[in-house]
Amino acid sequence: MRIQFYLFFLLLISFTKAHAINADQVIAIETENGTLTTSVYLSTSQPAKATILLRSPYLGLDSYDSIIENWVDRGYNLIAQSAAGTGSSSGSFRYLSLSEIDDSHKTLDWIEKQNFSTGKVIAFGESYDGYLALATGLTQHPTLKAVIAASAPTNPMTDSFTAGGMVEFALLKYYVDVPSKK
Repeated sequence: MRIQFYLFFLLLISFTKAHAINADQVIAIETENGTLTTSVYLSTSQPAKATILLRSPYLGLDSYDSIIENWVDRGYNLIAQSAAGTGSSSGSFRYLSLSEIDDSHKTLDWIEKQNFSTGKVIAFGESYDGYLALATGLTQHPTLKAVIAASAPTNPMTDSFTAGGMVEFALLKYYVDVPSKK
């Protein structure tokens, strides 16, 4: 038991670093749903193993620094993109919107044309970011090689505000408080 706790503690420390990671490049990708702010983080070991695509309505939070750094330190490029209507992206945020599929496809097209691209992209996300990873999977884009989606909502009637038949007011309040640009 003590060894398991020690290993968990070491793993936790390896994912949490106290400093911010800076993007190598910040660009805008135009879609029908808005202009998506996209940050590029390049691995120091080039060519990279693949490119990780992380799309999120929550970017800008410090908690993402360790996730980004974890992938980049392990030899992957990482693209972090604010979903439409969130962060500094324009457009309107719509919960579980099918327009995320088109936004993902345009982003994959952009990645494919970049000098750093290896032609291999992995969509990654947890929670709502996982839904965006699943939406990326629906593009069936030739560069997309894998989707890693953890705890991703797929049904708005059962996976979020009304899970178990009861309204979850904490989640509903959070959704209402998410800034949506019109």
